[in-house]
Amino acid sequence: MSAKGIFCQTKAATNEEYRRELIGRNWKLALLCAVGIAVSATAALAWRGEVSGLPDYMMGVYCGAGAGIALAGGLIGGIFYPILVKAVLFIVYVFLFSYLVARKVYEKRM
Repeated sequence: MSAKGIFCQTKAATNEEYRRELIGRNWKLALLCAVGIAVSATAALAWRGEVSGLPDYMMGVYCGAGAGIALAGGLIGGIFYPILVKAVLFIVYVFLFSYLVARKVYEKRM
């Protein structure tokens, strides 16, 4: 199964058909985000409850993968809703800024 063009191609000939396609695409995006959130939340709960036999680094991998899937859904949705892309970029910029500040602080302490 190829995912090429999953949110790009259209066979709609009228505005009404295109509207129905967009509604379907929005459901796919919502499902993609929900799967990512579910994976991340399940991993986080298992990590906190220590019910899993997996090592800590693998739980971190699952948390990160779930967050990545949810973020990918947001970015794809940003094609239709540009405010989502701005929100994601804002979060990335805040992370980078806090990383640079933390790095400078730790460099001074060493």
